[in-house]
Amino acid sequence: MMKTKQLSFLILILVFCYSCQQEQRMTNNGYPGFNNMIDGYYQHYYDYPKSLDSLITVMESRRPYIDGSFLSSYELTLNNLKTDKGRIQWHLFEDDFLNEELVVLKGRDTIIHRVNTSRFPCLGLLLDGFKDCYYDYPTTLQGLLDYSKAVGYVKEGQFKNCDSVTIYNLISSQEKGLLKWEKDENGLLVMINNDTIDFLSPYSPCELSPFDKRHIHFFDSNKNLVFSNQLEIEFKKGVYSIQMEFPVIYEEEKGNYHILQYQRDFGLKLYCENDYSPQDQMWFEAIHDFVSKFAIDNDLNEIIFGAVYCNKK
Repeated sequence: MMKTKQLSFLILILVFCYSCQQEQRMTNNGYPGFNNMIDGYYQHYYDYPKSLDSLITVMESRRPYIDGSFLSSYELTLNNLKTDKGRIQWHLFEDDFLNEELVVLKGRDTIIHRVNTSRFPCLGLLLDGFKDCYYDYPTTLQGLLDYSKAVGYVKEGQFKNCDSVTIYNLISSQEKGLLKWEKDENGLLVMINNDTIDFLSPYSPCELSPFDKRHIHFFDSNKNLVFSNQLEIEFKKGVYSIQMEFPVIYEEEKGNYHILQYQRDFGLKLYCENDYSPQDQMWFEAIHDFVSKFAIDNDLNEIIFGAVYCNKK
């Protein structure tokens, strides 16, 4: 009798589990392309859609670009999502702005569950870009925002979306009083509440290899970056033509490659404090005269660049 009861109980459990699996399988079969849609949206926008309508709008716009082998599951999923829209619950939760969790339910069934732990996906790239242009890290979030705006036009597609999500989340976290941005002699520390998002040690371009000192940076009177391939080409030609007038000291001697800084109010100087002054003033004065005229002609207030020191013999 006991064995019969145990067997009946086991059968009941198996039937219940089978029915649950069947119900879940029916739910999944109704949306065969849903997972790919969610993951594709995130890969493109570095964020999850705020609502089902947002996802449908984006997916409909991509319909012409869907590969033929996936089109049937794509169409079925999209049509069923529209039909069942009133029965689908869309929940997007935030955990102190660090984690974002997406839960999509149909009745009691979970049909999508994702956790986004990267709310600032391009913060590191933005800070590295700022450092390469300014030879320093931004002292405030606004400095990074200004830089992002200046370089935004040269970025496209996913890179631009990555920057946009990062900047949007940084601004939102600052508005909510969650952001801590500290820049001092110890480096740059970025925190959300008590969690460290990024920490960067102090940086000095003066320790770079000669090859990495070749960057040219143009700035206007407001310290904004000025991007122009044509200006860079003309500037390089001008510096090169001056250097051709002087015999070159071999470049592999690290000390002969200098970072120079020109400012209208202060003229030309060596950028690095521990750098030595070039012995040949003729070379230095020739570079100064060219850069000064170039800055005035092109309405530039500051230029930072690298140049090989040449000695007139």
